[in-house]
Amino acid sequence: MLQAMLADNPAAFIVIDSAENTAENVRTALGLGAKGFIVKPCNMQKVRDILDSYFVYISSPEDVANKCLYRLLRTVVIQRVIGI
Repeated sequence: MLQAMLADNPAAFIVIDSAENTAENVRTALGLGAKGFIVKPCNMQKVRDILDSYFVYISSPEDVANKCLYRLLRTVVIQRVIGI
């Protein structure tokens, strides 16, 4: 599935969220092009780190529109993770 998604959009920023946290699975996902791997149950700091890396990936800190989008995305993701 990851390979198909990247074939459609090579610039996609894909993060895997899985309870299958063996070193082999993490290496495979990252080797196939995933930009991050979050292990369930989710660690909030890991979610923040992944979102921070996404922000760096999409723009420079000076890009105000992307900053606003990033903050909204980060808030929504964190709310979903903690069940709000």
